[in-house]
Amino acid sequence: MKYNYEFEDIRWQGEIREISSTPDLVELGVQGHGLSLHVIIGKCSQGNFVWIPEKDAGFAMSCPTDIYWNIEQMTQKMEIYEAMLICQGISKYYEKMAL
Repeated sequence: MKYNYEFEDIRWQGEIREISSTPDLVELGVQGHGLSLHVIIGKCSQGNFVWIPEKDAGFAMSCPTDIYWNIEQMTQKMEIYEAMLICQGISKYYEKMAL
């Protein structure tokens, strides 16, 4: 699924695809702005989490569609444009799955 995202005055197109999915774990491929990342989203007893293996970075995650809170968490360890690509892609994926 393709989607548009922006940072400051620059707009890019991202793409997200499902690699695998179980009730408690989703693996996605996210591409955009020259990046190609795996994103693993899971549920545990303490809530949701996201792991990006290529960045060796994991984060507590609010609701998957809460873009701003999730970006705030991710920008502690990654660039803002990377976090925006990932968080907006995750949000679009979960919005589509809710239909």
